[in-house]
Amino acid sequence: MAHNWQLTFDDNVPVQLARLPPRDRMAVFRSIARLLQAENPASVPGVKKLVEKRFEGMWRQRQGNYRIFFELHPGTTVHLSHTYTGRLHLVVIHHRSRAY
Repeated sequence: MAHNWQLTFDDNVPVQLARLPPRDRMAVFRSIARLLQAENPASVPGVKKLVEKRFEGMWRQRQGNYRIFFELHPGTTVHLSHTYTGRLHLVVIHHRSRAY
């Protein structure tokens, strides 16, 4: 299925994903896919805008015991001849005990 949002991520995200147990990693991948396919990722169940100053401009998606922190950058983006609604940038993926 085509994505509405272009995915970008901080350098630490692949390392964090690799450290997750396989079952949790696949669940996180499915959550990220739902965000990318949504017309508006902010309206996906489990997504919340973070209000603390240190999280300014960030959103989080709950996935089991993990939290996926991301930023949304709306505005048409073209990459490799595909047009996206905007860019979804993954910042960090943490276990809920270390997320905040």
